[in-house]
Amino acid sequence: MQFGMLAGQLVVNLPLVAVLVAGVVLLATRRAALPRRAVTFGVAGLGVLGAGVLANLLWSVAFPALITSDVVEVRSFGYLSAVAGFVLTAVQAAGVALLVAAAVSREPARA
Repeated sequence: MQFGMLAGQLVVNLPLVAVLVAGVVLLATRRAALPRRAVTFGVAGLGVLGAGVLANLLWSVAFPALITSDVVEVRSFGYLSAVAGFVLTAVQAAGVALLVAAAVSREPARA
């Protein structure tokens, strides 16, 4: 069941992973034409978003396992889910903020 959950989440997140990979490729190929600050913010944003996708995948597999185990009390699941949701959303917001910073950073391009 764990593999099925992971495979399902991978399929659901595949478009986002494809966009992140395309972003890395674009930054790598256009690095010389872009301002250094924009490249730094862009790489950081893509890295944070990639880490967020990985954390989301891990949480999607861990949560059902926690439900079926006796590790966490039943009354704590709501709190645990809310905290995990908040952290995952904060990671996504940080990644998007870094990408916005990359888009609006103004610095002369390197020669």
